Amino acid sequence: MSQRFGFPSIVILSCLLSWNLLLAQDPESLPSTQLSLEECIQWALRMNPQIDAANYQVQQAESKEGEAKAGELPRIEVLDIFGAVPEARGDVLNSPDKTTDIGGLGPFNRVEVNITQPIYTFGMLSSYIEAAQHGLVAQKAKKEMTHQEVIYEVKKLYYATLLNRKLLEVLTEVKDNFQKAVEKSEELIAEGSNKITQTEFLKLKLGANEIEQQWARLYYSEPLTLAALKQAVGIKPNADFDMEATDLTLETANLQSLEEHIAQTFEHRPEWKALQAGIEAKKEALEAEKKTPYPAFFVNGLFRYGVAPNRDDQKNPFVSDDFNFVEAGAFLGVRVAFDFGYDDRVAGARAELDQLKADQSRAELGFPVEVQQAWLAVKEMERQFELAQEARRNARTLLGLAVTHHELGVGKAKDIYEAIEFFTKALSNYYLTIHDYNMALAQLSKVTGREVTNLSY
Repeated sequence: MSQRFGFPSIVILSCLLSWNLLLAQDPESLPSTQLSLEECIQWALRMNPQIDAANYQVQQAESKEGEAKAGELPRIEVLDIFGAVPEARGDVLNSPDKTTDIGGLGPFNRVEVNITQPIYTFGMLSSYIEAAQHGLVAQKAKKEMTHQEVIYEVKKLYYATLLNRKLLEVLTEVKDNFQKAVEKSEELIAEGSNKITQTEFLKLKLGANEIEQQWARLYYSEPLTLAALKQAVGIKPNADFDMEATDLTLETANLQSLEEHIAQTFEHRPEWKALQAGIEAKKEALEAEKKTPYPAFFVNGLFRYGVAPNRDDQKNPFVSDDFNFVEAGAFLGVRVAFDFGYDDRVAGARAELDQLKADQSRAELGFPVEVQQAWLAVKEMERQFELAQEARRNARTLLGLAVTHHELGVGKAKDIYEAIEFFTKALSNYYLTIHDYNMALAQLSKVTGREVTNLSY
C-alpha cells in the first residue's frame, strides 16, 4: 500500500523535503530554543503565513455578510452644497435685478437628505444574506483546511529531519566499521596473509567510498531540512532553534475500524464542510438571481433645504426657487429592472451550483477511498515495523560476528562486506519504516479531519 524507498532514494527524499520551504514571519518570542512536535504545530498555527492568509479570507467573508445584511437597512444620502449667487430682489412680477447680473454676490447653502428603506423584495435580499452567511461558513471550513495542511507540513518536515539525522548516525557507524575493516585488511596484506585477496580489499575500499559519499550528502542536506521546518513553523532562518526530539520513534495512536474512520471523515473533514456550505450558498445566490426581475417596494423620505440671504424668498408655491426653499415628504415607491443579461446570469449561477454538486458526488465516492488507503497504509506499516525490528536485530548480530572474525583473522573480507551491507540496509529500513508509519498516521489524520494520534495541540 505505501511506497517504500531504496537507500539511494533516501538522500533524494531528504533533499526534496528540504526545499519545500514556506515564507516565514518574525516570531514575537520563542517559548524555547528546542521545540517538540506538538509545540512546533502550536507555533505554526500562530505564525505560519498561510494561517494569516486564511484569517484574512474569513474577514473578507464576514464583510460580505455584513454588506448583505446592510441591504435591509435604510440607505441615507446627504448632499450639502456651498456657493455664491447674485443678488435677486422683488418677486415674479417685478424685480430690479436681471438674470445676467453678477453683482451683489452672497452666500448660498443647499442641503438634501434622501432616505430609502426597502420594505419588500420578494425574498431577494434575504437570499443574498443567506448566501453570504453560508459563504462565511464555507470560508471558515477552508480555514480549517489550511490548518490541516500546515499541521501535515510540519509533521512531514519534523519527521524528515529526524529521519535525516538517524540515517546520518547509521552511516557514521557504517563508516567506522568500514574503516576498521579496511585497516585490518591492510594489516593482513602487509603480513602477506592469504586470507584476503586484492579484489576483496578493493571491494572494501569501494564500499567505504560509497558510504562516505552518501554520508556527505546527508550531512549537508540536514541543515536544509531543519531550515525548511523552521520556515514552516514560522521562525526566521537565523533564529536559534532545534527539535526537542533526538530519536525517531513511533507515534502512539488509537486506531479504530475502517468504517468508523470513514464515518468520522464526513463529520469532521473540513473539505466536506466547505462543500456543504458552498452548495447552500450557491443555492441562495441562484434564488437571489431569479428574483432580480421582481419589483422591489420601498419607502422614500426626502428633505431639502436651501437658503440664500441676498435673494428674496418667494412664497408663491407655483414659483420655482432653487435658492430659498424647504421641502419634505415621504413616498411609497417601486423599482423594476429590465435586464437583458438576466437569463445568462441565472444560467451561470445554476452552473456554479451544479459544479459544486458534482464535486460533492465525487467527494462522497473519493473520500472513503482516501481514508481506506491511509488506514491500510498504517496497518501495513505496523506489520513492516515488526519485520524491520527483527531484521535490525539480526543484521546487528551478523555485523558483530563478522567484525569480530575479521579482527581475529578468521573471517573472509567478503563476509564483513556483506554484513555491513545488510546492516546498512536493515537499519536504514528500520528508520524508514518508522518514518513511513508516522506519515501514514499523519495522512490518516488529514483525510479524516481529526488527529488520530495522541498528539495534543
